[in-house]
Amino acid sequence: MKNQKVFFSYSHRDKQIAQKIYWDLIRSGISVWRDQINGEPCANFKEEFLKKVEECEIFFVLHIVPVSMEIMTAALMQVVPGLAIVNAIRDLISGDLMSGTARLVEAFMIAAGLSIGSIFGVLVFSHVII
Repeated sequence: MKNQKVFFSYSHRDKQIAQKIYWDLIRSGISVWRDQINGEPCANFKEEFLKKVEECEIFFVLHIVPVSMEIMTAALMQVVPGLAIVNAIRDLISGDLMSGTARLVEAFMIAAGLSIGSIFGVLVFSHVII
């Protein structure tokens, strides 16, 4: 694998880990091309990009996906107590104030627990790199 030509693509948000991987590949004797050469951006990036894509044998793409709000919202929507809230409102409208209030409090406690848990998870795991 010493004479392999590698095209290395990464998000600039992941620059630190990309630098480590890049230098590990270089130390291994692998020819690596990326969008910056010796810390300087390429002058004619488009032409250089197409040329290097044709030359490279291996494509290495590094993209560490941060926790996206859309993904997290889609996952949490599966467990939101929507039916419990609807049943609580139905009980309140039908005049059963005690049952309606209890169901409503329970539904909002579940929703608050989901919110607090997801925020805690984002805060704890947003700085962890595997």
